[in-house]
Amino acid sequence: MKARQVFDVHGYPAAEPFDGETQRICPETPFLGHDAQSFLMPGPLNLAVDCDVTGGASGGGWTISGSTILNSVTNYGYGTDSGTDFGAYFGKEVGHLFHRAGRVK
Repeated sequence: MKARQVFDVHGYPAAEPFDGETQRICPETPFLGHDAQSFLMPGPLNLAVDCDVTGGASGGGWTISGSTILNSVTNYGYGTDSGTDFGAYFGKEVGHLFHRAGRVK
């Protein structure tokens, strides 16, 4: 997989105008780029997508558009840019971890 995907972004935003009880999906949301701040921190680069949700949507999955392949989750947004969500890209290492965890009994 690669970071430059089109995602279906899922979440349960809780702050107004949402109620936290209804799933919101931003379908076919293209990769916008990386959060510049993530280049300054260890770990995977955070992807940016255009999905206008409020607080409470964190943890919602990003599936590759039209599939069930989970490739990120909403980690955070910036109050000054409520239309953009950020999440770490699930690259090869996350895939390896998933397969190793599946072998644990």
